[in-house]
Amino acid sequence: MKLAIFDFDGTLFPKDTLPFLLRQWKKKKYSNRKYIKTYVSEIFLYFKYKLGMGSNLSREQIRSLAIQRFNRIFEGMSKQEVWDFLITVLRKFKVC
Repeated sequence: MKLAIFDFDGTLFPKDTLPFLLRQWKKKKYSNRKYIKTYVSEIFLYFKYKLGMGSNLSREQIRSLAIQRFNRIFEGMSKQEVWDFLITVLRKFKVC
C-alpha cells in the first residue's frame, strides 16, 4: 500500500501534517516504539537540514525524505488498520 500526503503550504489543513499525524499516533496510543523511532528520524532530518550539516539536498528533497521516513510508521499494518487510523484523525476535524 502507498500513502501520499501533500499539503505543505497549509491550503488543505491548517497545521503541519506530519507532526500532527505523529501527535495523533501517540494520542491514540498506537505503538510507542514506532512513535519514538519515527520522531527521532524526523527530528534528526529536520536539524540536519536546518544546520546544513553536509547535505546539499533541496527543500523539496528533504520534504520527500521526511514523508518516506514517516510512512515507515505504517509498516506491518494492514490496509484497514491504516485506513482506520486516518479516518479517526479526519473525523476529529469533521473532514469526512
